[in-house]
Amino acid sequence: MIKFLSTKGLLYFVDFSPASLDRVPDCPVGDINNILAALKQCPSYQIDKNHTNCGLRTRLLPIVEYIQTMLSSNIIAVTTSSWRKNRTAATWAPDDEKRHRDQDEQSFRFTRSLAGDQRLRYEGALAADRMAKQMFTATTWDWTPED
Repeated sequence: MIKFLSTKGLLYFVDFSPASLDRVPDCPVGDINNILAALKQCPSYQIDKNHTNCGLRTRLLPIVEYIQTMLSSNIIAVTTSSWRKNRTAATWAPDDEKRHRDQDEQSFRFTRSLAGDQRLRYEGALAADRMAKQMFTATTWDWTPED
């Protein structure tokens, strides 16, 4: 996994000594679609015959595909006309009352049922907009698989 991520330029090894702080890359510069495309190229490694479906590709591919679906939803971009007409409906930030009332909704958990949701197959589905807003505005994310 480390070899794959470092060859794709998604992981950097940095010496944090005072002399090398100027050479530390601040953040990866690139388009999110390029990063997701690089992650889709992850090979599936199998250690031995007892470890089938344990590799990085098996765990990572459903997450990458879900994020790509959420990025293609209609709610990502806030249009100028909708912002001028109704800011409270167009905004991503919840109001203070809703934030305190919905503490459980601020965490996002990726589950198998969420990954295989049939509503996400069609572009522009209303459920995708709601799911994208929930994922992108969450304060915590849990991408671990279910047991």
